[in-house]
Amino acid sequence: MEKPRVLIDTDDVTADFATPASELLSDVLGRPWSCKTDMKPGEWDMFWELTEKQKLQVFKAIGKPAWQGALKPFPEAKKALPRLREISDVYNVTSAMSWAPIREDWLKYHLGYDKEHMVFVKSKHVVAGDFLVDDNPTLIQRWQKHNPYGKGLLWTAINNAHLTGFDDIRVHSWDEVIEKVAAWTWSPRCRVWC
Repeated sequence: MEKPRVLIDTDDVTADFATPASELLSDVLGRPWSCKTDMKPGEWDMFWELTEKQKLQVFKAIGKPAWQGALKPFPEAKKALPRLREISDVYNVTSAMSWAPIREDWLKYHLGYDKEHMVFVKSKHVVAGDFLVDDNPTLIQRWQKHNPYGKGLLWTAINNAHLTGFDDIRVHSWDEVIEKVAAWTWSPRCRVWC
């Protein structure tokens, strides 16, 4: 039997992007900034209140190899990925286009991905899979629309915890993800994952 294909985002799913990004936003805005209190109500956007000049400053800093290389993997993700790889074919799907070489090394070093299991793409909805684990609800919904036989899983992260209306696709732990993937079986009768 073929293993299900699981697509996993990096930032704020397997790597802590929000903490250093919040520190950077605090520096740029000249005041404390936190995902818990400063996310735009009802939206998933850390950079909503920045001017164009400030956005350029932030994205320039985020694109530096030292900043990207310093991201910390979530310990729970590091523990879960080997278990998930036992029951599925796991791919990292990230939109980190401008810093792809840095991200590639980071994924290999911290999370054990080989180059064949890394996908760098802005439009994640075009990547076929049986599951997509991501922290962006709009992206999950778009992927689900283009992959109707797949299952989008919204990873609960500090940058989306304030959003409501996504209980049917939310996951709160790696055990939950593994449980859903393990329960997903191929049905030759209906030619879809059930």
